[in-house]
Amino acid sequence: MQVKKALVWMLLTESMLILATRLGTFLHEFAGHGLLAMLFGGRFESFRLTLFAGGDAQFSGHFGKTATIVISLGGILVNLITGLIALRQVRTRRMSFSLTLFCLLLAGVSILSQLQYLILGAYYQYSDLAFLSDYHPAILFLVWTLGFVALACFSFFIMSVFFHFQEAYFPSSHVFKRASIAFLILGIPVLLYAGFYHLGKTPLGSTAAIMEACLQAEKEAERIKTETGSTQSLDEIRKGLEPRPLLPWIIAIYVLSTLAALFWPASRITPKDCFPPLPSSFLSILPWLIAGGSTLALIALLW
Repeated sequence: MQVKKALVWMLLTESMLILATRLGTFLHEFAGHGLLAMLFGGRFESFRLTLFAGGDAQFSGHFGKTATIVISLGGILVNLITGLIALRQVRTRRMSFSLTLFCLLLAGVSILSQLQYLILGAYYQYSDLAFLSDYHPAILFLVWTLGFVALACFSFFIMSVFFHFQEAYFPSSHVFKRASIAFLILGIPVLLYAGFYHLGKTPLGSTAAIMEACLQAEKEAERIKTETGSTQSLDEIRKGLEPRPLLPWIIAIYVLSTLAALFWPASRITPKDCFPPLPSSFLSILPWLIAGGSTLALIALLW
């Protein structure tokens, strides 16, 4: 029975990850960038979603400084707001198991991915945060350091809520057992999703930011080498210009906050209540599987 419960949860998580990430990207590009561009007098031309990673919105217009900042940050703000709403629904509303799990995954995907995007964008002055390069370096530092603090807090809080939710269906008194169950019902679906993304060969915003920073450092190194006639090799100059990697610190925050949530009593995070029963039949999760597959099929046709 426990194996069947875990398998049902895994299949639900996998299909919901597809829906949550694609919904988050749609809101980011369509509402956060496209519609805001229209509100400021621009033209919203199109938007595109990739199968498992991000997307982009195409718009044009003559925007002032304030409008440019609002449109640039609009996608991040929309995702953070929808993620917070979803998280509040999990904590305050009694919903079905499927809707509770979906809101929890949507909150995690929306909040954590956008805080990570904010950190890397400010640090590397990339994409939606590129406009920050016009400001004092102290502002850039403040944005990505505060982003780190927010990421650590929300990562801990969301994982604590998840473990509390998990305990209602897979009660365990031992931390190792709790971690093993979490790996089955959450870790494996996330790894599978990461595998699908890797097969799709679509760069994430985080990796694209790092690649762009390396490319800029290489161009600057070539310019310095040409203009100054430096005796240093091109690789030595480039390595001195490249920003220090930030992604390992982000991964460390995820790992440490998850470990902290494992040891933290879940009752201190969310009040204990009566959770709805987990679906016992595979037929009950079929609509979510169909919705996830249909979403991917539609994106593949339009891509």
